[in-house]
Amino acid sequence: MMLSVWLSNLTSYSNGGKAKQISLCLPATENEISEALNKISVGTDDEYFTPDFDSPYILSLRKYLSIYDNINDLNLLAYRLDSFDADQLKTFENVLEYDGSRNIYELINTTYNISQYELLLGAATESDVATHFVEEQTYLDIPERLKRLMDYDSIGEQLCNNLVGSFTVDGYTYKNDDDIKIVYNKRNTMELIAV
Repeated sequence: MMLSVWLSNLTSYSNGGKAKQISLCLPATENEISEALNKISVGTDDEYFTPDFDSPYILSLRKYLSIYDNINDLNLLAYRLDSFDADQLKTFENVLEYDGSRNIYELINTTYNISQYELLLGAATESDVATHFVEEQTYLDIPERLKRLMDYDSIGEQLCNNLVGSFTVDGYTYKNDDDIKIVYNKRNTMELIAV
């Protein structure tokens, strides 16, 4: 389970009745979603809402989701996140913090562009960012005797200014490529789940 949502009948709730609720673990099949909506008596003329969310892997995710997000969109997001490895999940969580306000559409598209972001795990200072680039990047072959003479604070400051990233809870997060693809267009949810 990547995401757990509570579904509730909005029509019953709005009419002052006791709204039925059910918990659904995502990603789910189309049949599982239909069954859940049937259990809370959501018919063709009824609406639903999602009053609560939980994600054991991305704790901050709930603050970017709306109670009115479409269940199929939430399911697509869960499918995408379910395909991530631990490093990608950690990067995604830090991208949420770095990139700021988001909605379900931006979240889904971010999952398709996760390789466009880099997380320097554990980098807490500009000097740490410089250390990563000077000592851990294989394309730089700097002799050890010169590394000791380098001003890591100044190098880190320049790198941070050029990378336009942000210090996040787990390190330094930045875009490594500005070519962000818009894969999800708000109308192709079921197509993308089927892929």
